[in-house]
Amino acid sequence: MAVVRKVKVAATTRSVDFQHVTSKDDQTGIITVYDFLRQSDVYRYYVQCAKQSLVPLRMAEDARVLPRWLKFLDNTNEIVTALTACFILYTRSPGVIYFASGAVSCSLSVKFIKRAIRQPRPPPTTGAKKKVTYGMPSTHSATITFFAEYTSLACAYLPVHPSLPSSWITRILPPIIVLPWAAMIVMSRIWLGHHTLPQVVAGCSYGVIFSYTWYLMWVSGLNECGRWATQTFPYILQ
Repeated sequence: MAVVRKVKVAATTRSVDFQHVTSKDDQTGIITVYDFLRQSDVYRYYVQCAKQSLVPLRMAEDARVLPRWLKFLDNTNEIVTALTACFILYTRSPGVIYFASGAVSCSLSVKFIKRAIRQPRPPPTTGAKKKVTYGMPSTHSATITFFAEYTSLACAYLPVHPSLPSSWITRILPPIIVLPWAAMIVMSRIWLGHHTLPQVVAGCSYGVIFSYTWYLMWVSGLNECGRWATQTFPYILQ
């Protein structure tokens, strides 16, 4: 005689039914579908993502612990700030200082626009820390897009700083690292539930425009100010 077990997997608004048939004689020692699903967080997570038509990296609503790599992306502000500060101290370059000031200006101007638009963030759906500021446009998306584009432009067109190796690797390696990292950070703003897709797109668009404008200002005359500063303060800048 067969025993039919029906299992319902919670996936927000819908459920998926599974049937597992076992005889009474072979029930002992067999992991049933119900036991498997109950023990498999990964399976339930992907079922919910499929039901909500979300990207497959978004966490389930009842999840309160984020993966380490997603936590890493959620704390990019501190990481990027620390790396930029180290690069400034290492090169002591007016161009790098100008680049960092552009990133700060981009971030501050986006925050001002946020307060003017006053569009709320999406409802929290993951275990990430809830943000209390407005969401349009995304500050993270704008700032990291600024970093990615300005780095690519600098590596392609600006002279290599004397403190760095004058090799093709110096021009190729930074964009190879920064561009995928920036893309992951931008996408993580949606995965974490901090922003909607339009808010992220608006942030990226703003970052592209701001970084290109900032670059044009440098090559159109502000680089001469950098040379003057280097000659005036040789013990501080180089």
